[in-house]
Amino acid sequence: MKWVYRIIISFTFLSLMEGVENGCVSARFFNDSNQSQVRNIRLTSQKESVQVSRQKPPKVDFGLSKEYHDFVPHRPEVKQKKVKPPAPNQLYKQVKLLGINDLHGQLNVTRKVNGKPVGRVDYLAAYLKQREAENKNTLLVQVGDMVGASPPVSALLQDEPTIEFLNKMGFTIGTAGNHEFDEGVSELLRLIHGGTHPNTGNWKGSIFPWIVANVINGKTGKTILPPYKVIKVNGMPIGFIGVVTTETPRLVVQRGVVGIKFTDEVEAINRNVAELKKQGVKSIVVLAHNPGTSGSNGEKPIGQLVNIANRVDDEVDIIFGSHNHAYMNAMINNKLVVQAYSYGTAFADVNVEIDPKTKDIVSKQAEIVTTFQEGIEPDKEIKRQIEGYEVKVDPIINRVIGSTTVELTANQNESGEICNGRPHCGCTKKANEYRFCVDKPWRNKSRY
Repeated sequence: MKWVYRIIISFTFLSLMEGVENGCVSARFFNDSNQSQVRNIRLTSQKESVQVSRQKPPKVDFGLSKEYHDFVPHRPEVKQKKVKPPAPNQLYKQVKLLGINDLHGQLNVTRKVNGKPVGRVDYLAAYLKQREAENKNTLLVQVGDMVGASPPVSALLQDEPTIEFLNKMGFTIGTAGNHEFDEGVSELLRLIHGGTHPNTGNWKGSIFPWIVANVINGKTGKTILPPYKVIKVNGMPIGFIGVVTTETPRLVVQRGVVGIKFTDEVEAINRNVAELKKQGVKSIVVLAHNPGTSGSNGEKPIGQLVNIANRVDDEVDIIFGSHNHAYMNAMINNKLVVQAYSYGTAFADVNVEIDPKTKDIVSKQAEIVTTFQEGIEPDKEIKRQIEGYEVKVDPIINRVIGSTTVELTANQNESGEICNGRPHCGCTKKANEYRFCVDKPWRNKSRY
């Protein structure tokens, strides 16, 4: 029954992250290998209601839009005419950084952006390889939430397929997001370093390094992963520092992070910048699993990333963001801050120039690229990989475990709750509990 438990946990966690803002719980199901469909089931009958106790957390300045922890289907920047970047300065070393965030194991999921099919990692792979071919000095980076809250093709195999995808693509470095802690620190370290799991057997682990500077083992006083790593590209040293949101303990099962401290991101970054500066490293990139967003031209940037950019050492050149599945491409306090939506539907293409004399980044510019399926062929090797994992999970996901005589629709009420076509269903809030029912209208529209 372990696989049943894992399906329930995977679907429920997705729904909680996306639905709890409206005070309502839903379940997410994937009905085929190519496209995700949302089907929500009310967790009550006429005679019985389900109560979910939930402490109201203190107000946090996420600086986020209504798309928080959701998918953004309308992207104005893709309609803009692309501005050709200036010609490279031959006096400098040209380096490309390709970044993804919040993949959530969505290897075989197609979505739509501006009405066109987008996503699936075989298409993402084709885009990344195409951009990588433009510059032999290219590094691939990931900014957390690669796993967790993932569909069956990844979740039922302990998210090992997702790490295998990153391995095959040759990712250079990455950091942990809050979802990497969903099953606790031990499972996170198993995914990274390799080990045995009763559901999947032996696993070789990640072949690229993971870093996180603000997650401390309370007993040893040391970070659970290296806080930073220096990577040389064409002779130029680039320092990478990783951090994850300090909200993580409130977003994961508590027993998985017992004895682990999540410290202030800015303090952790600055402490490690000082170490890098002692080593003579002046090109510094932060992989921050923290939220933020901006307008399509970089205007009106908001969120934790803005605060981080304004407070970290001036030697930091670039900050890759994550967590709220949004667009960001802005210059803040002379730092380039980017985020590329979520689910493999986009990536950040960052081009920098490094002065070989000072070894410092002297110019930087970015493009957030949406992975439209139209006009590009999926990568054949990655497609075969996906198909292999689909075969493995097929007997599980196609086993009938229940039935319903009620049509499950995607109709929503004014609160965004999917109610199987019932126009007046909703939730009421009482004390610190959310009560779920089918026959009462929405009484409280405030967000938790």
